[in-house]
This record gives sequence, C-alpha cells and structure tokens, in this order.
Amino acid sequence: MVARKQLTDEMVELWREGYALLDAMTKREYQQGESERYYEYRAIDKRLTWRLVGPHGCSLFNASLDAPPHEYLTPSHLQFLDWPAAQTWRKAVIEATGITARVPSP
Repeated sequence: MVARKQLTDEMVELWREGYALLDAMTKREYQQGESERYYEYRAIDKRLTWRLVGPHGCSLFNASLDAPPHEYLTPSHLQFLDWPAAQTWRKAVIEATGITARVPSP
C-alpha cells in the first residue's frame, strides 16, 4: 500500500520561512550562495522539496514549475519525471499561504 502525502502545518511554515529568506536576499547574494541566509534557505528548501517530491525534483520555490518543463529536460531526466508532482505541491502551498515564492532571476 502506498502512503499518501499530505500538506502539513509544518510544511506550510517551511514555505513561509523559505519565502521570507528568499525575499530578503539580493540576487547577488542568492547567486553567490555563500551567506548564512542562503544556507538556511537551502536547508528549508531541501526539507520541503525532498519531503514532498524527492531529491531529484525541482525546488518548489522555483517559478519554472508554473509552466511546462524546459525543453532541455527530457524523460531521461529524473527532474522531468518529478515535474508534475512538484507542480502540484507548489500549487498546494501557494493556495495554502497565498504566497507565490520564486527563486531570484539573474
């Protein structure tokens, strides 16, 4: 029997915390990836994304999930296979919080 995952209060709180950290970061800080704030964000992102999608899924904070997979992703990529699940969970946390987080663009 397959266990069904459910969005929990803890996951919603991780989304809020991750968003707050992303929102406070500059694009440069995010791109350099060396600040304490960045490390804290990555730990939250990993806890949330890995728990809901898995280690090969696209970060739930990545706005790319709001569209079909990039053309460079093919079915041979694990991230491509996880794309629909990641999209579903991203929509769920956005609906639960009203917060649309996105990774800073370059």
